Amino acid sequence: MRFKLIRLAPELRNAKAVWMLKLLKVSAIVLIFGISQFAVVAFAETNFANVNVNENADPSPQPVLLPLVRTQADLQRLSGQRVILWGRYQRQPTPLLDPATGDPPDESLNSVIRPETGIPGFEPGKRPRGFANIVLEDGWAVSISPGNKISLRSPEELETYDNQFVEVVGLVHWWGDAGIVAPSGIDIQQIRLRSLDSKDG
Repeated sequence: MRFKLIRLAPELRNAKAVWMLKLLKVSAIVLIFGISQFAVVAFAETNFANVNVNENADPSPQPVLLPLVRTQADLQRLSGQRVILWGRYQRQPTPLLDPATGDPPDESLNSVIRPETGIPGFEPGKRPRGFANIVLEDGWAVSISPGNKISLRSPEELETYDNQFVEVVGLVHWWGDAGIVAPSGIDIQQIRLRSLDSKDG
């Protein structure tokens, strides 16, 4: 029996060596997997940190939905607010001519530079500024910046939008009988032509 044990000893040693080799392989695989997972997490954290470098940066601007003014009732209800206003641009009569010169008052003039003509004594022509209203769908006329210097609109605006349906963004006011110049008004920030084919929703 002792002789057999001595003969089995080399086989046991070989089996132990094989087992140790397998254990080393498994340990190496686990180590490599752990390192790779750590690298992935570190890379992700680095990218996240790069994306959020400025924590105080303003968020992406969101579209602002403004209330819509289409009637006098809307105007009264939304007085003092920034709104979208739908109506027809209506040019008012040109300011009265100066009796002494036959020209519009100086504050209503807008010089237009014309090309040189070669004509002696030629002077640039002048187109008058003017007042305008936005007429709502119920017929109520909203004055543009009444009592303010900018109530005199540019010739370009008057010629482009006169008698056209427009969409206006601006601050509306309702004064009613307390209004010195007009009972209501709008301070225009943006104006554009509005197609009547567009949906009213």
